[in-house]
Amino acid sequence: MSVQGMTWALAQRIVKEPTARHVLLCLANYVGSKGEGAFPSVATLAEDTGLSTRTVQNKLRELEAMQVIQRGNQDLVAAYIRRADQRPVCYDMDLSRGAPTAPRVEHSEGQSRGEPAAPRSERGESDDATGCSSRRHGVNLTTSRGERAAPDPSLNRQGTVNEPKGVRKRSPGFDPMCLELPDWLDADLWGRWVRHRVQIRKPLTEEAAKQQIRDLAGFKDQGHTPGAVITHAIGKSWQGLFAPNSAAAGGAPRSGKFNPTAHVNRNRTRAHGGNDYDDGRTIDA
Repeated sequence: MSVQGMTWALAQRIVKEPTARHVLLCLANYVGSKGEGAFPSVATLAEDTGLSTRTVQNKLRELEAMQVIQRGNQDLVAAYIRRADQRPVCYDMDLSRGAPTAPRVEHSEGQSRGEPAAPRSERGESDDATGCSSRRHGVNLTTSRGERAAPDPSLNRQGTVNEPKGVRKRSPGFDPMCLELPDWLDADLWGRWVRHRVQIRKPLTEEAAKQQIRDLAGFKDQGHTPGAVITHAIGKSWQGLFAPNSAAAGGAPRSGKFNPTAHVNRNRTRAHGGNDYDDGRTIDA
């Protein structure tokens, strides 16, 4: 769409016949900023104007005869349309022709040239004569019928920031270091675990951090220090906290292989003061 071309087509006073002005206005929609290079087909102009193709052709010839439009650079059309039999005519417009002249200001007697004109009230003009009242900036008008004026863009429009579609706003992340730690949990040790979770791309959520502090408390009651549990989990690249495989401090070491005989005889009791086993509860391997 050419704003310059359509503005000129509306303001020019050379073409006055309504149908020809309609064709000129639609043709001006396709020119460049300098009024050059409009090459819509006759069928396209007929669709834009609602007129028949014959009427559009006749009005184009009339506009050419009035020198409002002239043939332009046909090589431009060839650059876009390869088949010569399908190329429309390229038209140019002289946007300097037919522009309305600026109204001349008549000075009253005794007023020297260059002095500002008298205010509207002193010239005897009134806004009420046209049924409109001008706003402070002189742009938007309010009719006497009470139609509300459009808001002034310079005062009421707030700036917006265009964001790419499909991009979701990320809420600020939770910082596990902000939790209140118990006295038995060292802040530096907890910081090691928090950094480990970030490095494996599994940052702690608030609920997960609270739960793992409770887990550390449970392991502590079992005899495992928080340092041993966290160091063991980091060494295994785990995202969860688990007790080390070794027994708790002061406990008996775990056997490496399952012994079925010892498992069956684990509840055997000593009879008669502990000197003899209960043969009824003992099996032979």
